[in-house]
Amino acid sequence: MNTVRPYRSHKDETLAPSIQWLKATLAQHPGSRIFNMGISGIFPNWGSGLQIPELGDLSSGELPWYRNYYNTYIGQGMFMSLGNPKDKFLFTDASLSLPGVRYIVVQRNFDTAIQRLDSLRYSVVMQDPIRLIYENPNPMPRSFAVAAIRKYSGLPPELGDAVRTVALTEDEAFVHEANRIGVLTLTAMPGSPQTPLESPGEIQIESYHNTGIKLQCLMRRAGIVVLTDSWHPNWTATVDGKPVPVGMVDTAFRGIAVEAGKHEIIYTYASRSLVLGEILSILSLLVFSGLIYRWHRRERALRTSHS
Repeated sequence: MNTVRPYRSHKDETLAPSIQWLKATLAQHPGSRIFNMGISGIFPNWGSGLQIPELGDLSSGELPWYRNYYNTYIGQGMFMSLGNPKDKFLFTDASLSLPGVRYIVVQRNFDTAIQRLDSLRYSVVMQDPIRLIYENPNPMPRSFAVAAIRKYSGLPPELGDAVRTVALTEDEAFVHEANRIGVLTLTAMPGSPQTPLESPGEIQIESYHNTGIKLQCLMRRAGIVVLTDSWHPNWTATVDGKPVPVGMVDTAFRGIAVEAGKHEIIYTYASRSLVLGEILSILSLLVFSGLIYRWHRRERALRTSHS
């Protein structure tokens, strides 16, 4: 594994023109992601080093619901991004478009992946001797509004009781809030036919950071504002300064029920373990300060008695 761990090397110093083009073009489409197949498509250290957002399966910190989405709708394999011949490519136009994948970078010798991309009628927009870069012409934005939800969490049973308990609790509050403001609820049967519904509002990402995201939305009617980042219980949200429940939509992503009108949505990430650590650190500092104070008082008292 040492050969694929992120590290600084000559690969970073002189980027291939195709990668320079990819980074510059992504900057013109905020919120877009890439999908990488093959270690020679995007080298492992480029994702973080070049700030290229990627839909992938190489992160040791993957959440189980994200992995479920990836393995169900994108592909299966030990590390699909490394190009194992036994990998299964399951991605479709819909499953790539939903998380905002605009460009697909594939190693030239990945014939199975290339055939699947060709079947989607995606065009090659950049290439070099090592890689092909395909473009999805219609990826969905990072955040958008929908008019309907289903009354079930979407969590697969194999995720385990502990995870389901946390997620279902959040999801039930989210569904209750959606019902309260009049969001249309579909049947609970997965796979049942749906009538396409016009988006109930327009969403704009005002700022985006690792621990804080601000959205502006103009809702023509009540709906669900979806953010296609992974759901996690440490993320909280407010609408116009009022706390609201964050639900899990499409198995892995975040959703908030929002009433008609103009609103500001702020997502905030606060690690519970980090908060606990800070509290313990403060308590330890107070205890230590108290012990030092008592020691000084004792020393002064002893000096006074001896004098």
